[in-house]
Amino acid sequence: MGMKWMKKKIKKVTGKKKAEKRERYFASTYKGELFELKQQLNSNVSKERKDALKRVIGAMTIGKDVSSLFTDVLKCVHTTHIEQKKLVYLYLIHYAEAKPELAILAINMFTRDTKSYNAH
Repeated sequence: MGMKWMKKKIKKVTGKKKAEKRERYFASTYKGELFELKQQLNSNVSKERKDALKRVIGAMTIGKDVSSLFTDVLKCVHTTHIEQKKLVYLYLIHYAEAKPELAILAINMFTRDTKSYNAH
């Protein structure tokens, strides 16, 4: 009986940690957040770019205007990580209509991506 209780307790604790981790992507805006996101999107570290993309998509999901990061997000598509590409595509789909002149730049990116032998 003691073991079942312990397993339930462990599930509750790990479930809370996962929820807390997801919630940080939907945290409220603070002063300088866009500048910080811009720096992370232009980082050389893939994990930083991925976390920044998740925060951008989270902000976009709750209705914040992150269209000023369009070119920085577009640069993140040049990667072999499929999850990053999907996040960039979500962003492009959402903001391409609002910024059609910049969305045209994405066409070149799409053609290069389709010619890549490294496609997943």
